[in-house]
Amino acid sequence: MDTEYNSTKPLDFLCTSAECDKNRDGLGGNDMEIAMLSAFLYWKQADCNSLATSISNNDIDAVTEAINGGQNGQDSRRKYTKKAYEILNK
Repeated sequence: MDTEYNSTKPLDFLCTSAECDKNRDGLGGNDMEIAMLSAFLYWKQADCNSLATSISNNDIDAVTEAINGGQNGQDSRRKYTKKAYEILNK
């Protein structure tokens, strides 16, 4: 994968044809792979792994603060995080 940055125009690292950049709509909001990669990149840059050490409300809140800068939707975020944890630990 090419990781160089062109100072006049950012590269689309997942593009496979010369026509790709012409036909893109925004940053690929309809492309799940690009959406997931951008989420993972943000997670890494915000150092969320060091915050997400348990399933406690404090850790969920710390990750929320790092990503969103606030606690909007805190109760549902805690609920769904804990539900995902249960499912993934089966």
